[in-house]
Amino acid sequence: MKKIDFSVRFSMAAFLCLCFVGMGIAFWQFYNSQMKDANLRLNKAVSAVEVIISHAKQAAEQAEHFTGTDCSESTLKNIRKIAASIPDVRSVSLMVNNEIYCSSVLGDQSAITYEKDYTDGNLLLMNGNDLTPYRSIIIYRSADLVGNGVLIGIDAYYVYSVLNLLSYGTDIHLQIGEKIMSKSGRVSNASEESITKSKVSNKFSFSASTATYTDEIWSYFIKMERMTIGMILFSSILLSLLFYRYLQFRQTIEFKLRKAIRTGQIFPVVQPIVSAQSGLVVAGEVLLRWTTPEGKSIPPDQFISVAESNGTIKTLTSLAFERVSSSFSASKVDFSHNVTLFFNVSSANFEDDRLLEDCLKANRKVSSSGFCIGLEITERTLIEENESTRYITNSLRKSGIKIALDDFGTGNANYTYIRQFQPNFLKIDKAFTRNIISDNVSRLFVQNMLALAGSLNCATIAEGT
Repeated sequence: MKKIDFSVRFSMAAFLCLCFVGMGIAFWQFYNSQMKDANLRLNKAVSAVEVIISHAKQAAEQAEHFTGTDCSESTLKNIRKIAASIPDVRSVSLMVNNEIYCSSVLGDQSAITYEKDYTDGNLLLMNGNDLTPYRSIIIYRSADLVGNGVLIGIDAYYVYSVLNLLSYGTDIHLQIGEKIMSKSGRVSNASEESITKSKVSNKFSFSASTATYTDEIWSYFIKMERMTIGMILFSSILLSLLFYRYLQFRQTIEFKLRKAIRTGQIFPVVQPIVSAQSGLVVAGEVLLRWTTPEGKSIPPDQFISVAESNGTIKTLTSLAFERVSSSFSASKVDFSHNVTLFFNVSSANFEDDRLLEDCLKANRKVSSSGFCIGLEITERTLIEENESTRYITNSLRKSGIKIALDDFGTGNANYTYIRQFQPNFLKIDKAFTRNIISDNVSRLFVQNMLALAGSLNCATIAEGT
């Protein structure tokens, strides 16, 4: 079974993490908004029901004048008028000593009521009565200490219409004593319902309540926040892809190169250049080497071209100048002649005056120790001849900085460079010196370069195999 690349694994984990965090934050905000909305809906429910019960109180106040009178046609007419004229009132009943004796619906009757059945002696919630057994009703009671007073029947339809209107997201219930009415008008015991949030009326003995279940809110969240969920998924995918690209970049030589420069994994070494006549070391080429913390060596041909393309070659060149000049300025090696330290430079180094500054600074540091600075101009990228490069080249030459054309005859190191830089040295590439004995073409080419160097008053440096 093929092993999944760690970049893919980490990106998938990032996607899941982003989705989880994004959904969690969105749900938390939605939940809080639902709780605030629930409080607002409970307040509205309490206010609306208070208005309905206040109508019943108004009816009771008007009907109290007829308490104790005979249940005559005149009395029935008056209490029926009250029931018909005041909103939300379904019936008006008169009672004496807690016994109903006259009803706007049934007329003359006899029924015993008990104060203890009413919450705070005022309100009673019923699932129905003999007249309408399947339609819940609220009774408002207004009586004196001996049970003389009025019972006002409130059609619960008006109440559960309010509950139904406000029951979105979570259901709103009406609770009176130990009874609860749902938004559909069903009355049940309070112990049968789960209540997590309620609002008590300051005017009457009831409360509005709601049960908030996380799974119900989650379902409502999915239903109402599809756009938000889509944006979270889209953002998670986008960020995961960017993270994947970043992880891929971390594996590239460019990322590792920048990190290596920061952490000092790249350092200069000096390769000696020996005179063919005297056998003495007359110069040295400064080369950059990269060793990882694990001890692995990265070949220069793998990172130098990358450094040239992304501009970090300038930093590497400055690093080489600084470290080499610091080391050789304190060197106790005694040479009977000046030794030139050649630093490789490319077109990127000629883009500003940094190269000139590095050269002059390094030359001042090493000159007292018998060394001087030189530049090897590489052939990989073309150095355009313009005002800036001419200024830098002329300034280097006036300061005594020696110039060598690296790998002459290959790449961009051709006759144009001779006119442009007026070099002190021509460096013959090992592609020509390797087969100088066995290959006539290589031998002729080397002979021509030696002749050219002699006519230009240039010294030559031949690369070894």
